[in-house]
Amino acid sequence: MSPFQLAICLGMVLSAAACAAPTDDAMRADAGWRMAHVDRVLPLDERLEVVGATQDCRLTAPNSAAGQAWLLVHYRRPPIMVFRVVPAMAHRDYAAGEPVWINVSDCHAQPRVSGMSAKVGLV
Repeated sequence: MSPFQLAICLGMVLSAAACAAPTDDAMRADAGWRMAHVDRVLPLDERLEVVGATQDCRLTAPNSAAGQAWLLVHYRRPPIMVFRVVPAMAHRDYAAGEPVWINVSDCHAQPRVSGMSAKVGLV
């Protein structure tokens, strides 16, 4: 095999590996999943002007468990930036700017963190 053929084969293998990332199937856009970034953790009773009622999942879960933490996140929906409040996973610390997957069609879906999402770097 020539060096050129080897380079082509290696490129094809690497491309196939990148396309097979676990986030491709598990985090599908047509199922409501979007890449977002954490702004901060919120208490249940804090109201925010940047978040509309349809984007605040705290309003759909008034009987949420005591001590439930909430995250203010943002994601791009061109041409605008959308802010959303989603439930945080229990016993997990979140850092500002941390990439997470959120489901914009299901307020009960907790954000998911993926090693691949950290590499994507989308804001």
